[in-house]
Amino acid sequence: MLRKMDHSQLIGYDADDVLVITEQAQVRALWNELRDRIVVLLDERAASTTELSKALGVPKGTVGYHLKVLERAGLVRVVATRRVRAVTEKFYGLTARLFQFSRDGAFGEAHTKGALAASTLRRGAELAPVNDMDPELIESGILRVRVRPVVARRFIRRLEKLLAEFLSQEDPEGEMFVFTAAVFPTESQLPERDDGA
Repeated sequence: MLRKMDHSQLIGYDADDVLVITEQAQVRALWNELRDRIVVLLDERAASTTELSKALGVPKGTVGYHLKVLERAGLVRVVATRRVRAVTEKFYGLTARLFQFSRDGAFGEAHTKGALAASTLRRGAELAPVNDMDPELIESGILRVRVRPVVARRFIRRLEKLLAEFLSQEDPEGEMFVFTAAVFPTESQLPERDDGA
């Protein structure tokens, strides 16, 4: 049941730990730059259409439309309300703390999954610190390694466990950190070497 808003609902509202994305509608909802940015903002706390509009620099009507797309896909929901004059203001929150894409390919082709991995990494890059943060609290890297698919699958399973462990450490008194990771096959950017030249 939806209650009138108090400040704790903006951060501590009920949400699942993980939502496994399996439906095309969910993928389409997330595969949009503005909706992706809305999800990033809602990952921090619940927010109203007005707050999101100001943060994103786009009209409230545009934000409202994209919130409805995310809501129909089951990715966001109204978590609190408050009365502002004669209008009820809604605050939206994510339905889960982590959106994880299904490995079984139920939502499309491999290139779609690759594009989603790229979107995830871009989202992480947008959240990267730009201030004087302690350098010991920042770690990043890109590795291109030739391995067999069975080895890649093993690392993906380990990564899933690490993500779940990181998520389980949520502490309302802690600082906000971002964990972004992706493992995917890619092609060489250079043609095979011709030693005869």
